Amino acid sequence: MAYVSGLEPFASSVQSQTYEIHELCRVSGIFVVPHFFYYENTAGAADFMSTSVLEEGFMEVLREYPLLAGTLIECKRGRYKVVVDKDNLNLPEFKETQCEAGFGDLKAANYAPSALPEGAATEGRYMNHSNSNPAKLARVHIMRCKENSGVVIFVGISHVLVDGFSYNLVVRRWAEICKHLAGNGSLDAKPGHPINFGCELMDGYMQQVAPPAGAFIWHQFIPGGLISKLFAQCSVRTQLKLLGMMSGSFDLSSHFYFVSQDTIDKMRGEIKEVLPADQPVSSNDVLAALINVAMAQSLDCAAPGDTPSGVLQKIRAALFGSQKPQPKEFVHMGVADIRPRLKIPAAADYCGSAVVIYLSHIPFDALQGPVTPKMLALAADAARRGTNSVDKGYIHTYSSAIAAEPDSAIRPFVYGGKPPAHLVVTNHARIGHYRSDFGWGVPAWANVLEATMSSLCYVYPAPPTRNGLVVHMMLPKDIQDRMRQHPFWREKTEFIR
Repeated sequence: MAYVSGLEPFASSVQSQTYEIHELCRVSGIFVVPHFFYYENTAGAADFMSTSVLEEGFMEVLREYPLLAGTLIECKRGRYKVVVDKDNLNLPEFKETQCEAGFGDLKAANYAPSALPEGAATEGRYMNHSNSNPAKLARVHIMRCKENSGVVIFVGISHVLVDGFSYNLVVRRWAEICKHLAGNGSLDAKPGHPINFGCELMDGYMQQVAPPAGAFIWHQFIPGGLISKLFAQCSVRTQLKLLGMMSGSFDLSSHFYFVSQDTIDKMRGEIKEVLPADQPVSSNDVLAALINVAMAQSLDCAAPGDTPSGVLQKIRAALFGSQKPQPKEFVHMGVADIRPRLKIPAAADYCGSAVVIYLSHIPFDALQGPVTPKMLALAADAARRGTNSVDKGYIHTYSSAIAAEPDSAIRPFVYGGKPPAHLVVTNHARIGHYRSDFGWGVPAWANVLEATMSSLCYVYPAPPTRNGLVVHMMLPKDIQDRMRQHPFWREKTEFIR
């Protein structure tokens, strides 16, 4: 077979193996984790981000995590395995191109995707996959800016193999090895330890603990209806087409906002004055309150009789509609990393998908009107109770439910809240986007592929030059426009782009 240039040494050394996909990984079967990393050549180094170093480092990552060169096999609907066949490898795409823009042009555009060349993202948010035409499980695109002024790296990895945390483990491991090589180190003495994968690591720690009646986990698995069951029974290719039809039938807007640490600390103080003295209030709680209040007050509830026409429009409105009758609740869907909750050292750096979703329900009326510390405290407390609910019993029940009924993980998205009065928030503040140093410094900017899903929010650490957090909102354009102009939101955030 024809191997991707530069990856032949790995192909000659890999061993065949089969990896059964864990329940928590099955949820993400059709998704990709795609990010851009922007590196500026501030020192004017002639060998900046050397191609040979990047290739050799990536080969070493493949040796440590050979599943990136595997083939995803759909065994049953919602159940997968990855097969690494040394005689028929599905090698990642690894390519390098020249960019006509200088790094200064990208910086001046606030790293907007429109400033990058067409095809900069070599993978989308969804994985175009079938057993007869398997998708690449990893793609890397290195773009060299004009006059050696910088490099942009796009990395897309199948969500079956990584979540946000382990995606950054892979990228940081690649960077760590490259930095060692750039300093004339040898692979025989490479730093750190190999990538830690294998679902048996998680299975052994999923204790069979039954949560008590009324626990948050029972609100997660809403009884499945026809839509979620039909969706779960579809092939990956059909699921992809359905999501494409739905997401393409409305105008999605993507914007970035900066929230300073001073603002977070001030809001935390105001919230703590309302809550019990012994209740902790994290930055995540504060941001959840800020985001949920501003979004709930930016929704446009439909007037009676304002109903969509046409089959596709009705389906789209049912799942993603931006105008609905006023809901009773606003639903905050948080993403929780289970690694620290298992309290097992070996699981701390597990490289796979190890996240669960929890739901926090807030009375919609309580989020309306003038924004007060009491309103913010209510929203912050709901977020805190949601995160605290994810214990070992929650994790075991969540995993067991997905194993028994594959559609259970997507039920909250279909039935868990009246669209658009729900928001999925994934907090990457501690993941380490700005710790990936390939030997020439950390990124000047990093972000996920934009405008990929509706009612989705990412929270990132701010770039090294700033103290705070970056909030990336992906919303229907009409909601986003109202939120941008909301007085409370404008007061607390700084618009980036």
